[in-house]
Amino acid sequence: MPELDRWQVVMEGEHLVLTDPDSGRSLILRNARSLGNSSGHLLDLQLHLWGGYRFFKVLELINGWQMASIDGAPCDLAVAMDTSNEV
Repeated sequence: MPELDRWQVVMEGEHLVLTDPDSGRSLILRNARSLGNSSGHLLDLQLHLWGGYRFFKVLELINGWQMASIDGAPCDLAVAMDTSNEV
């Protein structure tokens, strides 16, 4: 995947949506909020950010978006990931 520093993240209902504003491409994780809660399994993503590959748990990314987002609006993926690591 190309550098994701400019990507946007938002929750649409239960779905986590990652969007590249330059190309319009999206990655949609359906029922992302309930993945870890119902199954007891955590989904990890490996993303290229800040010049290297990082592993993130989807639930941490959702929590980061919730803390970084204003009124449920999309926010920068890098900000959501950085915010999730401050907890």
